[in-house]
Amino acid sequence: APDTQAPNAVSDLSSSDIQTTSATLTWTAPSDLPSNGAVASYDIRYSTSPITSSNFASATQVTGEPAPSSPGTAQSYVLANLTPGTLYYPALVSRDSAGNTSLLSNSISFITTAILPPPDTTPPLISSVAVSSLTAANATITWTTNELSTHQVEYGLTTSYGSQTIENTTLMTLHTEVLSN
Repeated sequence: APDTQAPNAVSDLSSSDIQTTSATLTWTAPSDLPSNGAVASYDIRYSTSPITSSNFASATQVTGEPAPSSPGTAQSYVLANLTPGTLYYPALVSRDSAGNTSLLSNSISFITTAILPPPDTTPPLISSVAVSSLTAANATITWTTNELSTHQVEYGLTTSYGSQTIENTTLMTLHTEVLSN
């Protein structure tokens, strides 16, 4: 009699070792019915939207899937060339030698690691420094910077200064500080 039974579906698909452009998928090899032997092949796909049985065919198909192992054996596949900081939904089906396809595996998702920009190590350039409202006890200092920055002014009667304002942690390019005493 011809084989008309689909293989068992993978029910323990999981992801691990998630990197910026790759992730490892693992699952337990399913059995082919009615023989309970190994399946013939895997079809692994992924998408940035949840995968269902109705849209599985339109998800991105991988290449180089592993050869199926004996039922109950751990299997793995590294999804590569992914985009950093992106949510992915992988899924798989298995096929037997008669062409019967299993139901879709369990649904999982993962986010690849984002690439953080390098730290900003260049200090802002200060320009257009001006003094106004100068009195014996106070002075208003204004200046601009070429990028958003915080500010704190050190001042005094000598080059060792001796006084400083409280740091203004608001990021801005137009800065004003009133100096006292």
